[in-house]
Amino acid sequence: MANLQRNQWIGGTLKSANRLRQIVAVFAKHGFQNIVEELELGKYFFLEKFSGSSMEQSFTTAERLRMALESLGPTWIKFGQMLASRPDLVPETFMSELKKLQAQVPAMPFETVQRILSEEYERPVSEIYREIEPIPLGAASIAQVHKATLHTGEEVVLKVQRPNLEEAINDDLQVLYTLSLLLEKYRPELRVLNLSSMVEEFASAIEQELDFYIEANNMDRFRKNFFADPHVVIPKVYNDLSTSKVLVQEELKGKNLNDPEAFNQKGIYPHDVIQIGIRAFFKMIFKDGVFHADLHEGNIFVLPHQQIGLIDFGMIGYLSQKSRDSIAGIMMSIGNEDYEQLAFEFLELSPYSYDCDVDAFTHEIQGLFAPYHGLSFANFQIGKLLLDATRVAGKHGISLPSDLMLLFKSILTIEGMGRSLGEDFDLLSFSNEFAVEVIKSKYNFDRLAKNLGMITKDSAALLTGLPRHARQALRKLNSPNFHWKLQVEEMHELKRGVEKGSNIIFLGLVISSMLISATGAMFIPNSTLIGGIPAISAILYGLATFTGFVAVYNYIRK
Repeated sequence: MANLQRNQWIGGTLKSANRLRQIVAVFAKHGFQNIVEELELGKYFFLEKFSGSSMEQSFTTAERLRMALESLGPTWIKFGQMLASRPDLVPETFMSELKKLQAQVPAMPFETVQRILSEEYERPVSEIYREIEPIPLGAASIAQVHKATLHTGEEVVLKVQRPNLEEAINDDLQVLYTLSLLLEKYRPELRVLNLSSMVEEFASAIEQELDFYIEANNMDRFRKNFFADPHVVIPKVYNDLSTSKVLVQEELKGKNLNDPEAFNQKGIYPHDVIQIGIRAFFKMIFKDGVFHADLHEGNIFVLPHQQIGLIDFGMIGYLSQKSRDSIAGIMMSIGNEDYEQLAFEFLELSPYSYDCDVDAFTHEIQGLFAPYHGLSFANFQIGKLLLDATRVAGKHGISLPSDLMLLFKSILTIEGMGRSLGEDFDLLSFSNEFAVEVIKSKYNFDRLAKNLGMITKDSAALLTGLPRHARQALRKLNSPNFHWKLQVEEMHELKRGVEKGSNIIFLGLVISSMLISATGAMFIPNSTLIGGIPAISAILYGLATFTGFVAVYNYIRK
């Protein structure tokens, strides 16, 4: 997959520069000509001047960005969709617009699908499948889905990746990465977003999404996690027929939630089915520590016998035990209306930040949740408030893990599906059933024993290695070549400031000396006069004035 190169010349990021020129031209056409010029991209290629005035007058900046991303294809659309899931980094106006991103892709011809299958299997497709329906069940930017029947009579679903996709995505990823570096260089105000790291994270995610072996392994993992639950069905994967570009899974006999008839099937009780789905979701979060990160109505099926089925495991999220504890604490804090503890749990989930004002963050979190104090939790959306809280966290320099963003987005989706069945739906009551168990498990004997064992192991390693490390440190201190190396952040700026101040003081002393000397020369008898004053005084006054102008000029220039 993409090996993103930080120092690669931008024109060398593609075998042909045409793709880069096309990308830059699309952004310029959509009214971002000024950014193209600021990044000095025009010096690599001859770029025609685009008049973005009409677009700028007709559409907002967020709308123009969305249209530009849609014009550039799957990689850029998916990156925009990822940005739409980061309320801690992206302004709300942009986030709401980027949520509208949709990939408009035509279906692959059936002949292309057959060719890809033949290449992957290295034998005739007819030897494996009795029949493949030529009309796809669905077509997306990465893959196309067809129904098929094996010679054994088993009905399956084929997910076939589009041809030459990986190479095209790699090229786009390298351009996207290089542009992120240029934006960080020329737009200092964007450095706080850490765009290059976001692109690296996105590249890693899309790499996994393109490898169907990984998705097959994810499905097997979820099947094991729900093996004991008869109400949750994860399709069986035919690993012997699956490759990195073809995924074969059993067909689910039901209707997905996009179908208006999903809950009208015989023997289906909607409220019971929704509760099954929500409990399955919270089991993923609090017990398994791995969850489906792309839950939407098209990926959830309502099956006969009060069952739900889940598909599309290309994107999953992971939660450490520490993260699960904090998420349980967040849910319990909301339920108890303890907003100080809620702020603390957010801080526990993020790396330490020197720039965070904890009191100000806690105060703003309280201001966000306090208006709902005393209301029934059925009267507001927990998922939306959690996403709003991440935006507050980002404002205060608190960076939250991307998996947490995916989780909060999934919570909002699940909550929306629950509310579609009734206004009295209360997601928090379901989550707290699991959260209480997580909180209790922190203090059970097995976990305490495990933690004690880890502490004992780490302490033993520390005590064992301490004498050796102390001896090495003392030897280094006693070495005649030993010297301290002190690195202070902003040292370069401090050095410039000291030099600048020293220069001004020096020039001030020189000017003062010349002024004093010029004044003293006024009393020398029989001196040659210039303009009524002694010549040497006039010269010294002139030099002092000139030196003063030089000092002021240098001060302003620096």
